[in-house]
Amino acid sequence: MTKSNKEKAVDALLSLLEKENYNLITIEKVARRAKLKKENIKADFLDLDSIVHEFLNNTDLEVGDLTREDANTKDPKDILFNIILNKLELYSRQRNAIINLIGKESNFRNKYFFQMTNITRIFDNIYINDKQKSLYKLSRDIGLIHIYKQTIDQWILDDDMSKIMSFLDQKLIKSGEIFEQISKPIKFVDNLVSKFSKSRSA
Repeated sequence: MTKSNKEKAVDALLSLLEKENYNLITIEKVARRAKLKKENIKADFLDLDSIVHEFLNNTDLEVGDLTREDANTKDPKDILFNIILNKLELYSRQRNAIINLIGKESNFRNKYFFQMTNITRIFDNIYINDKQKSLYKLSRDIGLIHIYKQTIDQWILDDDMSKIMSFLDQKLIKSGEIFEQISKPIKFVDNLVSKFSKSRSA
């Protein structure tokens, strides 16, 4: 099957990232590697970051499918574990490219961690329990992103997946203990808000 120009551009970028830091790559380099005119790439992508996001978004779609198959959809800890593990297993296909993209020397690193809406969206699409509680929002928005950042930095240092699984499990257990400690006051606030809302609507 013939690849589209969009697919060729993504493949070319990943190929360049295998040996070069993201900071050194340009649209012109991608065009040469893809054997396309710069104008052809500009027709599909606004800039270099847009090509990266095409790859990341496609990967996240696959992560969502895998996690939906693997995880207990009522257990947020199991969902978090599978989202992160599946993502890193997919990233392992292009390990050098990922390191050159989001390693500490890359200008794209902060953009990557600031734009984590996809990973929380995956969680939202899979988790089927009550999504309105403050504890849920806290565990998703803070816990998921914080644990993911720690785990991917560990993966950059050592991609032994058995070690990664153990590291991730320990982080999730520790986070679970923290959330357990704060769950009572948060639930108390949730109940107050709920009662206040009902009294106003009565």
